[in-house]
Amino acid sequence: MRVVRLGSMVVSKDPTVMLHTPTVSSAVAVVLFDPELKLAGLLHFLMPDSTIDPQRAAARPELFGDTGWDLLLYRMSAQGGRSDRLKGYAIGGADLCLHRGQPDFALGQRNATFVMEQIEKAGILIAGARLGGVRARRIAVEPETGSVRITETPAVREGP
Repeated sequence: MRVVRLGSMVVSKDPTVMLHTPTVSSAVAVVLFDPELKLAGLLHFLMPDSTIDPQRAAARPELFGDTGWDLLLYRMSAQGGRSDRLKGYAIGGADLCLHRGQPDFALGQRNATFVMEQIEKAGILIAGARLGGVRARRIAVEPETGSVRITETPAVREGP
């Protein structure tokens, strides 16, 4: 099992390793799967836009949707993945702070919008999405089959 924490990414062809996220709430986990190569990538990003902190984005590109997305596509392609074969899944983007009566600057919604735009712009088939709402989720991905299991959890806060 490989745990893909907030601000990290794993790309794997190893059929014996399941990819898991801890809780995903306002952040987004994006899964890309190439069925021909049995190659799966999982990115767990916190914010859509790295321009708010370019130094942090340079050090940890996976924290941000824009820099993390580009890196995910690069790593998938470096292992032979092709966008015309990829299937994409997007999970997260919940509005937990709004549920608690606190402002969150619509972070979940911004993350969800960003990831769906990127998947569509890249011409990747959207195989599934569970975005928004007020509940956190956990994700498990099998690189061999591309199976994505999503479990809803009680709403909790996540952080870097």
